[in-house]
Amino acid sequence: MHPRIKELYELIKIVEKAKVLTFEVLHFLKENGATRTEAAIVLHLCFNIEAKQADDFVIKSQVWEPEDPDDVFYQTLKYLYYNPEDSNYEADDNRVQVSI
Repeated sequence: MHPRIKELYELIKIVEKAKVLTFEVLHFLKENGATRTEAAIVLHLCFNIEAKQADDFVIKSQVWEPEDPDDVFYQTLKYLYYNPEDSNYEADDNRVQVSI
């Protein structure tokens, strides 16, 4: 798990899975610097919520302004495909490289 996603999860891990899809949780994540995409990924990876359901909930909440599609794509690659063991994996603030 990417350190940023783990950091955000640590902030809300006491929330029961059944109660994680609330505006309060999303506002708390936003107050702690999470992007819209990071919030959806935390819900998906850490609480086993289907990716589409998590993404739809976060988008429909309107807690965040829409993100640029390039930013969404970058964050998705960076967080979902995080694998420092893979010699082809590389991520920094400007680019992500993953194995295909």
